[in-house]
Order: sequence, then structure tokens, then C-alpha cells
Amino acid sequence: MKNSLFEMKRKIGYAFFPARCPFCDCVIKPSENLCQTCAKTVFPEETSVRIREDSSRGLIFLYPYDGRPKEAVRRLKFEGRKDLAVPLARLLWEQVQKSGIDFDLIVPVPMSRRKLRQRGYNQAQVLGEELARLSGIPWRSCLVHKDTKNDQHQLSARERSYWAERTYFGKGEENCRGKRILLIDDVYTTGSTIRACAKCLNEAGAACVFAAVLCKTERKN
Repeated sequence: MKNSLFEMKRKIGYAFFPARCPFCDCVIKPSENLCQTCAKTVFPEETSVRIREDSSRGLIFLYPYDGRPKEAVRRLKFEGRKDLAVPLARLLWEQVQKSGIDFDLIVPVPMSRRKLRQRGYNQAQVLGEELARLSGIPWRSCLVHKDTKNDQHQLSARERSYWAERTYFGKGEENCRGKRILLIDDVYTTGSTIRACAKCLNEAGAACVFAAVLCKTERKN
């Protein structure tokens, strides 16, 4: 009943604000994830679980952080386009399902209170909520972000790792104990955030932690 009401409200919303392709912003059908042109030019990674992490079991991602996928993330994060979380979460859930792994809990990477005030929402949580609705897997806020004056994008890889370990903390350990957790974020850059968050979840008793992100930054030689 709850989902039916939610879908009804969403359909009414589409009547006033049409669904749009996350990659080129053209109008699409509400049932579509991207337009026909982008469907022929923007392809997800063939292998879902790509790498292994020290504190987590692996990383599931959709696209390299470049071109149209990078633009989609930018719109979602900085232009208030929470509507794009709907098609992007659908695409990410398809990729998660390809992994063949079953999860018990979805946990978004938290945002600092300062950034939350500035942006008005946490894009990782918006994605996590939509993934929970699609999958039927519950989501919980099991992590907290301690405010710092450091912006991650301005730091080196070593500095990111140092501050990430001093920024993220676990909460509500009873929600994590024995659970197979899907950790959600928008972009994987150096991996410091994912490693720090996965470590917190593991320390809280998680059975295993996999991360799923929209994009992964390609390492430069």
C-alpha cells in the first residue's frame, strides 16, 4: 500500500516535471533510465565487482568518472537534481544484481553537517533510499561524519586517507551486527572514504561490506 501510494505521487509529479535522462537531460518516459541515444553510447562496466579492498570485500561501480556519467553526478550533487537519483539508482541496482551477492542492509556514506546545510541533501542517502525502495532491502544511517574544515577534493591521496580515518564513525552497531552491508556513495576517487567507512562497519560487527558507487575515478599512470 505504501509503495503504491508512493508510485501514484511520483506519476503525478512526472505530469508537471517530466523524467529526464541523467546523461543528456532530455525528456524520457518515466519507465526509462536513459534516452535512446545515450543507451547506445553510455555503457556500464561489464564486470561488476572490480577490486578488493583492505576493509571491504569489493567495489561495484557503473562507469568511469568521465564524460556524460561525470556530468550526471555533477547534476545530482550540485544542481539540486535529486530526480536523477531515480534512473541512476535503477542502473546501479541492475549492476549490483549482476554481482550475484545478496545484501541485508544498505548504508549510505554520511555527509558533514556543513555540506548538508549548503546542499540541502546527501546525494548518497538519496541514492540509498531509492535503492532500498527498488530492492526491498532496508537502509539505515549507521555512520556519522565528524565535521572538519578539510574538503576532500583539495587533499592529496595520503591526506585523504589520514583525514578519512578521523572523520567517519559508526553508530547503531546493533543494526550492523552479522549483516551483509551494501555501502553507497556517488564517486570512488582514492578509496579512502570507502575504506574508512567499511572499517567502521566491520568493527560494528558486519559480516561483510561491499561498496557500490555510480562512478570510479580512473588511476593515472
